[in-house]
Amino acid sequence: MTRTAPCPSCRKPVAKGHETFPFCCQRCRAVDLGSWLGEAYRVSEGPPPAELEEAVIQQLLEGNEDEWPSA
Repeated sequence: MTRTAPCPSCRKPVAKGHETFPFCCQRCRAVDLGSWLGEAYRVSEGPPPAELEEAVIQQLLEGNEDEWPSA
């Protein structure tokens, strides 16, 4: 059985071993790259350092080292 995942651009199913995985074709890959270059996608800055430090300390005090806060 071949495992598939949806193409991030057009949502067509793509086999995991496909040459352009996770995209279904070079066109969808280029469209996605164009979105990144055109700044349509952005990576968030995350929480301020003081806020993140407090969250990490709280996790350590509670003994939940495996559940780090997400940015």
